[in-house]
Formats: sequence, structure tokens, C-alpha cells
Amino acid sequence: VGKDGIQSERSDTTISGNKIKYAGMRGIYIYSGDNCTVDGNQVTGSGNGTLAGIEVHTDGNTITNNKVLKHAGDGFHIDGNNNTLRDLLASLCSEDGFDLEGDGNNNSLVRCTASKCGAEGLDNSADQTDVSASSFTGNRIDVANDGTFANFAAKFSTGGETTNPEVDASD
Repeated sequence: VGKDGIQSERSDTTISGNKIKYAGMRGIYIYSGDNCTVDGNQVTGSGNGTLAGIEVHTDGNTITNNKVLKHAGDGFHIDGNNNTLRDLLASLCSEDGFDLEGDGNNNSLVRCTASKCGAEGLDNSADQTDVSASSFTGNRIDVANDGTFANFAAKFSTGGETTNPEVDASD
């Protein structure tokens, strides 16, 4: 209790095939080191209400085939540039399913799903975020955006609200 499941501070690290349950803080945390791969992991029932199931603060990472379920906090929290998020599921998280922070740019989400999260399915504060073939449904608010989208192709239609999912065509 009170600790991360897995932490990495090295570049070019692969974290794969783990089932992390009841970590006191984050399930997987990459806080230093670029170009990492996080693939095929499942984080369940972890968190302290403010930290993410899978949290990344670096650039050029590939995050694929992961699930974050029943996490007390964000499912996925990304604060870096040029990260690829593909085939991810965040469900029943107490906060956002996907939280892309304003310091990050040019991140892409492909076939990502957030459902039944207590805050936003996708909370995008980053610039030039590319979203395709994704679904954000049944969340308190499905999509919240105060950043910019390079592309936005996602399903989002619930009783929740949506704020500003426009694509920035200026670049």
C-alpha cells in the first residue's frame, strides 16, 4: 500500500504482460526515460484517487494492449510528446479514462476506449492530439478539450456533456 506497482526511469524499457492489483498508487509509472514500450498489462483496483493506473511523463513511448479497471484516479495519464496509445481500455476509473496534459503534444490515440469513468472519458489539454477509431461513452463527461486536435474520430454519446471537440486545422 502506498507504492507504485512498477516504476521506470530508463529509456528503451519494455514493460509487458503484468497483472497489477491493488497497488497503493500507480500501477505503472514512467517518469524518466524516453522510447519505452508498455504492452499487454492489466492494472486493477489500484490508486489513491489522484494518480493514474498507467502514468507516463516522457516522450516517444508506445503504450498498447493495456487495461486499467476500477482504478482510484485516472486510467491513463500522459504528459509527454509523440506518444502512441493503441488498443487501450479504461473502465470504472474514479477520474478520467485518458488524461492528456498540456505539456504534451502530438500524441495519438487509436482504438482506445473509456467507459463508466467518474470524470472525463478523454480530457485533452495537449496540442495536436490525433484520435481515431476510439470510444468514450458512459462517463460523467465523455470528451473535454481545452487543447487542440489534429484529428478527432471517436464515438461519444451519452447523457454526459462534450466540450469543444473541434479539430485545429491551422497547422
